[in-house]
Amino acid sequence: MSESIEIRRATGPDSLAVAKVHIETWQIAYRGIVAKEFLDSLNVERRASNYTFDATGPDTPDTWIALDSTHVIGFVTVGYPTGDAPTLGEVLALYVENARWRSGVGAQLLRHAEALLAGAGASAACLWVLGDNERGRRFYEAQGWRHDGGEQSVEIGGHPLVEVRYRKALVAATPSQSVDSPLN
Repeated sequence: MSESIEIRRATGPDSLAVAKVHIETWQIAYRGIVAKEFLDSLNVERRASNYTFDATGPDTPDTWIALDSTHVIGFVTVGYPTGDAPTLGEVLALYVENARWRSGVGAQLLRHAEALLAGAGASAACLWVLGDNERGRRFYEAQGWRHDGGEQSVEIGGHPLVEVRYRKALVAATPSQSVDSPLN
């Protein structure tokens, strides 16, 4: 069952809370996939300094956070369709603190991202997930996303890993899925 949460656009002051969720999730979800030394070296302040939540522009990704009262419990980052791919959006990141896994927060964030992308004119969206991240892959498949055969090699912590691409056709957002309103 999904819990009631607020979803709003991230701003600069949210950087540390988002970075905390981001790093703690990596350290748990990717243990055994990504090198232990790399995971153990991740730093919240350094990660937070890389975020550009207050930047604007047509090619600027947006990050949206899930809040339980005032506590950040997850986030999703979307990349909007561009001139190179005018009908394809991308989910660039989706992380939920591990205590909230399987609570419905991730599904709410993903539906919000899909509505944002559809509202921006995307007819489909893609995302990349580590091929060995079976938990993540099962989650996306349960949400209607399908592996489309795309693969790419990435280096994380000095080790090559394979990411696989998932894709989903999008439908236009309904009024109850307004991108400016929290999904409850």
